[in-house]
Amino acid sequence: MGRPLFPHQRYVADVLGEVQSEEAGDPNPGRLAYDQGQAFMQRRSGKTVLVQPMVARTCGGPVKRTAWTTAQKRDSAVRRWRDATDQILASPMASLVRRKVSIAHEELAWRKTGSLYVPVAPDDESMHGEDPDLAIVDEVWALSLAELHAIQDGYRPAWSVKEGQELLLSAAGVLRSTALKHQRILGREAVARGRRLGLAHFEWAVPDVVDGVPVADLEDHQLIDVVWAAHPRRFLGLGREFLIGELAKGRARFLRHYGGIDDDTGSATAAIDLAKIAAAAAVEPIRADARVAIAFEVDPDGLEASIAASFTWPDGVPQIEAVERREGTRWAGPRVLEIVESQPVGLVAMVNAGPGRDLADEIEPRLPEGVTLLRLPAGDYAAACSRLKTSIEQQQPPDLVRVRLHDPRGELLEAVQRAGVARWRSGPVWAKRGAEPISMLPTFSVALWAADKIPAPPRPRPAFRIG
Repeated sequence: MGRPLFPHQRYVADVLGEVQSEEAGDPNPGRLAYDQGQAFMQRRSGKTVLVQPMVARTCGGPVKRTAWTTAQKRDSAVRRWRDATDQILASPMASLVRRKVSIAHEELAWRKTGSLYVPVAPDDESMHGEDPDLAIVDEVWALSLAELHAIQDGYRPAWSVKEGQELLLSAAGVLRSTALKHQRILGREAVARGRRLGLAHFEWAVPDVVDGVPVADLEDHQLIDVVWAAHPRRFLGLGREFLIGELAKGRARFLRHYGGIDDDTGSATAAIDLAKIAAAAAVEPIRADARVAIAFEVDPDGLEASIAASFTWPDGVPQIEAVERREGTRWAGPRVLEIVESQPVGLVAMVNAGPGRDLADEIEPRLPEGVTLLRLPAGDYAAACSRLKTSIEQQQPPDLVRVRLHDPRGELLEAVQRAGVARWRSGPVWAKRGAEPISMLPTFSVALWAADKIPAPPRPRPAFRIG
């Protein structure tokens, strides 16, 4: 394309171009190693430039293919598309393509094959029935997790029968950036596991703590040093004087834009500190053979029900894991029994109040031998809500860990942002602030309460013999 990439840009493009190999024992030799990539970079890192070789590789081959760019709004998607296509048209490959721009219709077409690169609005109508080979989602920080899932539902189903690739791009986020926070957790987990297929995660950011001091509390000159050292363009045009001028505009803004740290101003005012929830994220799920407690809770208006599991690791730290959340309530009883009958469960727990009590009455006679039903009275439930909050907020990983949270779909995070606190006679408990249900939050609270109450498995009975 006539211009070299910076080393960090080339690194991302090269890794996302890797293919599976027979020599490595990969399941699909010749196909892309990663169907999902996510690159979270500070400002001035060159995210837009990274898009160009990705699009050229996808659309510039011998067969017709399609690449998308989308963002939180169509105008944003068009702006990102125009930035990328301007550079392509200024490159030596300009003669291979033609660009069309009209009202609500923009496309970059490859003359030989008809391959297309287009901006797409993030809505069901624009995405329905389409099957791009490359989908680029920019400005992930501006999306809620539900919005990101809705966008992905527009293209990921097509990849069940064809090869495709997704690239999520973002700078750091703000308090409401649930999609970014969730994807960052998944990405760091993939890195921690050494994952080499499926998800490729790239992230540039300053550490939260430097020599025992929170990065936000460093002296100005120290903060400049740390941010400059962590930025991928520190020797490639990023000037220290520029950073000094940006720091003068505010610390939280500076750390978000150039340090890769979310601006979680107001995080501590949520029902549970959202930054602390992110810090408590579990790297590994509960192992499949673990003897667990299953907790379930039902929305008081019957809008949804949630199920979670809990388990205490050998180091004494309990882990809570979201299992399932669905609309309605009647599905929950049969689903709990299905889990109990198919996995090593020692305890089923719920709050002995409201519609959940009816489900408990339905479940209890059908529980197999060795599985106990724990009904939390009001006082214990209030204590469980307090325990979950304090366990999350008072820990300081990696030295002090009180609980690990595995929330693969961000359901706990969403519930916390919707929740308020009600004052029962027995103490504070979680309550809805509006019409949106929050059942996963009380379910996590009950699951944590039950984690250390799982009874030992029943002893095997000796064989019956006569004589």
